[in-house]
Amino acid sequence: RKKKTKIVTMSTDPAATIQPNEADLTEICTTDDSPHFDVVEHVYEGVKSVWAFGKGVVVFKPLMGIAENVAVKVLSVATGVNSLDDVDKNVKPHLKGIDKEFIDPAILKIWSLIEPIVGKSEDVARSMIALVHKQSMIEKTNKTEESKRESAPELT
Repeated sequence: RKKKTKIVTMSTDPAATIQPNEADLTEICTTDDSPHFDVVEHVYEGVKSVWAFGKGVVVFKPLMGIAENVAVKVLSVATGVNSLDDVDKNVKPHLKGIDKEFIDPAILKIWSLIEPIVGKSEDVARSMIALVHKQSMIEKTNKTEESKRESAPELT
């Protein structure tokens, strides 16, 4: 979402009358302050890192090279891109769009549903701890009373 704000530019000359007209109004776009998680971008970069690590492992190196060559050939035929670097340059802007349009709003919606529950979890935990503590105190007093009865001498 973008908020549109208008900035008025005025003359700094004190003798001039300050009356902005429509030409003086400039419309600019400022982004809102909603959080950005960039999940898809992080996953993409993580997969690239795992791929680079796999290429360094002796056992996987030949398989990774073959898979990379096949991927470049398929992409070359399908899209006309001749290298993975070009794919990287073309894919990253689309990942930002996916994050911004779909993933970030979904995360914010899920968080808005979970947040009230998380806020109450402390109260629930405290009541559970109090209940357990109360039960242990009752058991302790019952054991103490039984031991007093057993240790008390019988009066006949």
